[in-house]
Amino acid sequence: MHPGDRLVTIYTLNAESYSVPDVRELVGTLAVSVLPEIVIDWERVVRELDD
Repeated sequence: MHPGDRLVTIYTLNAESYSVPDVRELVGTLAVSVLPEIVIDWERVVRELDD
């Protein structure tokens, strides 16, 4: 996560190597692929950073 630029880089492990990084803005929500019941609310994270 890069809080200054409001970006997160996601690396996904496929078999024995990582995929190409997926760079996203800190907006909306993101479910954790290995624990789908965990959802990150990026707008809440950003709000906490601004405080």
